[in-house]
Amino acid sequence: MANIKEFVREMALNQCRQNASATTKSELNMSGSSTAANLMCDQAVEMLGWMIAAELDVLSNRAVAAVVVALYVVVIIVGTLGSLLVFVSVVSTRQMWTATNVFIANLALTDLVVCAFDLPLTLHYQVGCTMSYTTPHTI
Repeated sequence: MANIKEFVREMALNQCRQNASATTKSELNMSGSSTAANLMCDQAVEMLGWMIAAELDVLSNRAVAAVVVALYVVVIIVGTLGSLLVFVSVVSTRQMWTATNVFIANLALTDLVVCAFDLPLTLHYQVGCTMSYTTPHTI
């Protein structure tokens, strides 16, 4: 995770320095150095890192994380069971094979995939990555 953060930080610094050198080219040619542009870029990237860290810090509180996990579990269980029931009822009953119901069954199937596979992975990523932070939050 630290390598990815460092890579993103370097990319942001390089992009910022390229933009700064393009916009302040005349100033840099007169002063002869790009120290001001580099300082501005370092401050911008540091601010970006603090903004991302502040966004992730919400889940570092155990009580908030427990509420988020509980809500995710409820949505995963109810969504999976509800979508499964809709899909099975449309597929198993021949009279329900109309165009509208087939579209509804298709929607239920995609909702089932999202609830059963995507939401648990999203929950693991959000809570697991946030709980594993032990270093200062910088990009």
